[in-house]
Amino acid sequence: MSVTQETHDNATTFTEKLTLIMDTMDDIVHLIPEQDYLRIVNTLGSLYTDEENNRIDAVPETRYVFIHRVREHIRRDPIVTAQRTRAERPIRQRQIIRDDVWKLENGFTMCCKCDRIVQNLETHQESDVCKRIENSKKLSITTGVSNNTKKAKAIVKIKNALIKCGRGERNGIIG
Repeated sequence: MSVTQETHDNATTFTEKLTLIMDTMDDIVHLIPEQDYLRIVNTLGSLYTDEENNRIDAVPETRYVFIHRVREHIRRDPIVTAQRTRAERPIRQRQIIRDDVWKLENGFTMCCKCDRIVQNLETHQESDVCKRIENSKKLSITTGVSNNTKKAKAIVKIKNALIKCGRGERNGIIG
């Protein structure tokens, strides 16, 4: 799956900032005064649990053990994982919307059943969209009215009922 350039940039920035914070924590853990360290431990510990779902609020043996546990937990955090995954995905090329004239000049075809401009006519004419538009056009010609929503809904319900009772295919009604 690909992502937009903006999503990729945001995810990359998020991941880089989080990595910088974790690297900085590793670098300064020995400089943090004991009182500040205990406050950080208690605050972070109240937010996270370890692998066995035990809260990390007990002060570990050393600051390094604590920082390591918090760092590993952050790496496994679903939000962090999602951002890292987005940052690693390929960037989606910006979609260029072509107008009808360009399409007709470049090998696209206009469907005679539904008037859509399509690239593969055979595949398109087997689609539900083409069949429904064709049926809607026929219904408009038959009734002389352009808005046949109620009649079209009734036809869909009748076809559905015939399919459920297994008669539509055998009698050639569905198709």
